[in-house]
Amino acid sequence: MDHAGLARLQGPDSLFAGLSPEGWGDLTARAVHLRFVRGKELLAQGDRGDKLIILTEGTARVSMLAANGREIILAYADPGAVLGEIALLDGGERTASVVATSDGTALQLGRNALKDFAASHPDFAWAMMQQLARRLRTADQTIESDRAYASGPRLARYLRRD
Repeated sequence: MDHAGLARLQGPDSLFAGLSPEGWGDLTARAVHLRFVRGKELLAQGDRGDKLIILTEGTARVSMLAANGREIILAYADPGAVLGEIALLDGGERTASVVATSDGTALQLGRNALKDFAASHPDFAWAMMQQLARRLRTADQTIESDRAYASGPRLARYLRRD
């Protein structure tokens, strides 16, 4: 996939939203290019978070194993999805697993590569912080809604959410 194609795939919630095709060129030069087959575990819950992946072709399922042993499917990822960023950024364990639901390709970016990229692209670093702040705001609103309202009003607030 070309750099302009990667830029177009980024949704408004992506850490890489707004990155120019030139920026994508620099980013992909720092990444490892991966091929995977359906059923391959791309990231494992509980593992050390030293890399993230960006799907360039194919699809994947993002899920977590709850304390009671039940699998909770969090999302299905399409090309352009950035996966594994939480553990990469905070250095903690992976909060979810990612399993390929089709054959595909991805870019793998390690922590040092992302740090170097952010240092050489300060506008990207600022945009990434803004994106993380939006995610934190959404999480705070979800927590507030879950704790302050009964189930009916909570459902109504969820359905109205952007």
